Amino acid sequence: MSACEKVAECLAGAQIEEALKYLREAKDRLAQSEFEVGRFYARLNWCPGAVDRLQALLKSDPDFINRDGVYFYLGECYFKSNQKAQALPYYDKLVGEFAKSDYLSKARKRIAEIKAGSSPK
Repeated sequence: MSACEKVAECLAGAQIEEALKYLREAKDRLAQSEFEVGRFYARLNWCPGAVDRLQALLKSDPDFINRDGVYFYLGECYFKSNQKAQALPYYDKLVGEFAKSDYLSKARKRIAEIKAGSSPK
């Protein structure tokens, strides 16, 4: 348990909610920098670096607010590396967990491509 979480336990009522809100915001800011690095690697098609960063991010902060982007870029790296069986769960998670996302239409397209058996474009 982190020091911030210990402090939150000592607070009462509304103070706890406010403390947890600030804790979540701080975690999201930290995770966002990791996401940006992973996305940068993915856009450069350096998938080993992207996958390492993005998977570590999901492990360290499974509640990251921008998980949709993490799922999408993990899926893209696996898809472009012709590891479609590993890509599909990430696209499925994106579609299943997020009703609104900038990545939804691309993820649905990739799911259709994988199920149709097409190659990366």
